[in-house]
Amino acid sequence: MTTNLKIQDSLDNKIFNSLTTPALLGTTVREIKGSQTNFYGYVVHNPNAAVAWVQVFNLPAADVTLGTTAPSYTIKTGADGGLAQEFVNPINMKSGLSVAATTTETGSTANTTGLSVNILFK
Repeated sequence: MTTNLKIQDSLDNKIFNSLTTPALLGTTVREIKGSQTNFYGYVVHNPNAAVAWVQVFNLPAADVTLGTTAPSYTIKTGADGGLAQEFVNPINMKSGLSVAATTTETGSTANTTGLSVNILFK
């Protein structure tokens, strides 16, 4: 089950959609939106003892083969760490927005534990 929440940006009061999922993000590619959208940022927590990557694709999930399809954007998260980023200028994802979490920047190997990820999009 996926929950879409609306949150308010403290800088300019824009309303964003935030994808949150009860299951942690792993190697199953999750589709945020299957058509054009703007990617405004993210919040990621990596509970693993090793570096983890979130791969972001400008495609619907059905068009992604993890480890073969090149990601449009990658997010490196340190061991047992977290980070958040809001883009001043959003990234226009013309074909869709999908994400997955792996042990390498462009690979397909699952982390020991999934990552907690929120994606800001509109």
